[in-house]
Amino acid sequence: MSQRRGNGNIDDNDVICCRGSTMGRQECYNGLNKDNDDSGNSPILTKSIYWYFRQLDKKRASVREEALSGIVKVLVRQTGVHVVDFVENNFVTLVHYCFWCIRKSRVAKEMENAVYTIGLVAMITECVDTSHEVYLDVFSAVSNGLKSKVDIGKVLECLAIVTFFGAENSDETEKAMQLMWSFILSEPGSTMKKKHSPAVLPAAISAWTFLLTTLDGWRLSYKIWQGATSCFSNLLNNEDKSVCAAAHDALALISESNCVEKFSTEADDSKKLPVTITYNQKCQTHCETINGQKLKLSSWSQIIQMNYLRQFLGEDGFVNHMMKNENFHHIFEFSPETENSCSNMLYEPEREEVQVRYFHRPVPIQQDSSLLPSMSSENKQIVKRMTKSGNSSLSKARTMLLKKKRMVQDGENDLFAVDEE
Repeated sequence: MSQRRGNGNIDDNDVICCRGSTMGRQECYNGLNKDNDDSGNSPILTKSIYWYFRQLDKKRASVREEALSGIVKVLVRQTGVHVVDFVENNFVTLVHYCFWCIRKSRVAKEMENAVYTIGLVAMITECVDTSHEVYLDVFSAVSNGLKSKVDIGKVLECLAIVTFFGAENSDETEKAMQLMWSFILSEPGSTMKKKHSPAVLPAAISAWTFLLTTLDGWRLSYKIWQGATSCFSNLLNNEDKSVCAAAHDALALISESNCVEKFSTEADDSKKLPVTITYNQKCQTHCETINGQKLKLSSWSQIIQMNYLRQFLGEDGFVNHMMKNENFHHIFEFSPETENSCSNMLYEPEREEVQVRYFHRPVPIQQDSSLLPSMSSENKQIVKRMTKSGNSSLSKARTMLLKKKRMVQDGENDLFAVDEE
């Protein structure tokens, strides 16, 4: 079992902020709605998420729903290290409550936020054991037949996210993909025992494709996915445009994987597959702008990953995670630069010195050790020429240093000069 940090118990001391001052409940509640410090050092935001966390065990459903919505907002914003600490210190209690809510709650919004929160926990934590344990919990719940009124499309989306961030190897990833595949195929033996909303099929295809981006072609099984090419090709003419788009993305990714034979059978008509290659080639040099900084995507796999995570988080949430979430930096090889408002200013060193070394003949020491050696008149003249003379090296160095300081000062004044041409 993975390491568990913290038992999730919270007392009134958790609502102490601003250097020990006690913040009232209403002030702490409103803290989330204020303009937060993007530096990640906002104590109000830290305590707000703990305040919401304390409300999850209340009896009133409306209070729990509001608390869980507040937690979701904070996790989507992902504003600093304190959010990661909250997730890793309290994920056991938080995920346990979310599963209870999914199974027992009668409020649709509360169930949806619970599913969403589980995905965010796996996405935010930097602890591999934590993300893997979340994956195991979600996979077990879905594979055993999750009895809940929550939209199964949201459940599959959550499974895709926790697998993407928490699966330890390709076998675990393919097991999750097989669960999604059972919702794509309606055949005997499938776990799809009842009719689902039309949105489930495109959600299942998109989730399956999203996880396929994490697998190398040589790791894929030869037996599991045969016939996938034919299945997606047939869905290209589906009346639902979202199904067609999801099938098209899947075929484009299969063509990029260079292992089409693992997805096809001898009877498959593979003539439709090359249609996606032209579209695929156009995406080889795709660029995105994230908060003014360029992100280069070199493959269709990365584009699918970016689009799926953006859809899950929303545009603002995706940008925030791209800028501050270390997991996203690793996935997309993205290193956001820190803005420096003083980059155009001239700087003057605090201290600058000039040293001059000179050598002279050694002074003979008196035979009587009780007497200190004295400097001869010849050596005194040498020292005078080296230090006090206007033509000495030290004097010239001092003159150059003064000129340099004047040039720096003139440069600072030029910053505010007006061009009168």
